[in-house]
Amino acid sequence: MTAMRKLLLVLLLGAAVVGASVIPVVASGGDGPPDQMVICHKPGTPAEKTMTLPRPAAENHIRSHGDTPGPCEGYTP
Repeated sequence: MTAMRKLLLVLLLGAAVVGASVIPVVASGGDGPPDQMVICHKPGTPAEKTMTLPRPAAENHIRSHGDTPGPCEGYTP
């Protein structure tokens, strides 16, 4: 395992532990698909949109893009 993969694994696991109680989960399944999270992607920009992603991808968006947990303001499904 390369050093970069180890670092990524540590960061993802750490984020999962820290964020487990503060990031909304919209669906989970035992043997089914991974936990899904709703996020507001790039809030306050022309690219703003509500997205539902697998938990690891959503947590990465929150860390790296400034996205926020939960739907964007004014979102209606």
